[in-house]
Amino acid sequence: MRMDDAMLLSRTCPACRTGGAQLRRNRYSQGDWVLKECLACGFVFLENPPDYATLQGQFPWENTSGLQNEARRKSYSRGENVVRSAIKGVRNLTNAVLRRNKHVSLGYRYFRQGWIVDLGCGLGNFGPLPPSCRLLGIEISNQIVADARPIFESRGGRIIHADVLSGLQSLEAASCDGALVESYLEHEVQPAEVLRELSRVLRSGSAIILKLPNYACWNRRVRGEKWCGFRLPDHVNYFTPDTLRTMLGQQGFEIAKFTFLDRLWTNDNMWCVARKKER
Repeated sequence: MRMDDAMLLSRTCPACRTGGAQLRRNRYSQGDWVLKECLACGFVFLENPPDYATLQGQFPWENTSGLQNEARRKSYSRGENVVRSAIKGVRNLTNAVLRRNKHVSLGYRYFRQGWIVDLGCGLGNFGPLPPSCRLLGIEISNQIVADARPIFESRGGRIIHADVLSGLQSLEAASCDGALVESYLEHEVQPAEVLRELSRVLRSGSAIILKLPNYACWNRRVRGEKWCGFRLPDHVNYFTPDTLRTMLGQQGFEIAKFTFLDRLWTNDNMWCVARKKER
């Protein structure tokens, strides 16, 4: 597909709305996909992502993810594969000791009852739900929604077919008791607006569990443009622990759990639990 065929957005900084000369081209831009770094707040983002319709129609994650993984694997030299295997072994050992079933343990710790909204739900993230909770998914993909709907309904949940912002806007205020934001926020072209709307639909004190790539990790510094967190054009935001804290705070959340072990520099991803601020 030619870039001319894509409907592309033009974004200012999604964290602080800065534009113009305060946006510096990031060295990890790839071809026509332009990454920018905001000099005002430090946020890194894709300036010209496809709009929702183009992303879903021509760059669906369920197709591009496998293709990007295969292309990345083919680009590695023999020496790089040896290093990657060693790093993977250390990471698996660390995960087994420190992070086994992390999202399940977090869900059972922070979710109590009621509806838990799953942003960009895929086939449904039921593992972290205690028996007293039900899952409300929001998903934009036509095919995934068709596959997921009977799964949700068989487990007492329901799914909304929409982009996440529109799906949240269709819900009543204070109608949900928690949220799963796992492997989603890096894809969202309006992350601040989504978090603001999520705060509206949550009851005070409700927890959200987030998992997303950590742009500040050592592996990104070592691997450079081959870092697994770079997925253009479907990864449009590149959070660090600091920029994630800032955006959550600006949209009505406070940090409940975000320890050193949740954001290890040796791990490509970070985990964070935040709560809607009490009023």
